Amino acid sequence: MGVSAFKIIKTMIVLLLQYIVDNKLKDECEGCATDHPSQLQHSCLFEPSSYYFDSRFDELTRKLFKPDFQTIIDFTLGRCGLMSNNILRIQGTTGAILHELREEPNTVAKLQEIREKLLQDKTYKKAIYDTVDLRQSSPPAL
Repeated sequence: MGVSAFKIIKTMIVLLLQYIVDNKLKDECEGCATDHPSQLQHSCLFEPSSYYFDSRFDELTRKLFKPDFQTIIDFTLGRCGLMSNNILRIQGTTGAILHELREEPNTVAKLQEIREKLLQDKTYKKAIYDTVDLRQSSPPAL
């Protein structure tokens, strides 16, 4: 049984949001800012509070939408043998996923749960991770 375009898009959004949260935690970490030698002083190494995402939802999800977002989704769908070429469908799917996440009382835990569940299909796992890695290494959008 193959994976649907919805599941691939949802997995990519979850992985990218987790990457964005991790970067935000590093930016806010006093241990990183002072290059402190003790891991205990690095708040970025600990799980964020259950409400971390809620208070920063709009800020964090805005970072998801780099100019290449839809292109990357199309590229990944193609690598998985699925064709999209429908920008409105990608936007609608993304909106539905973000709405679901926003309603969640503990978004950080939900992101982890979704990631573990959706990445059980090994067939598409490499294509998704390769594309996410490629996007993360691209220069940030202004």
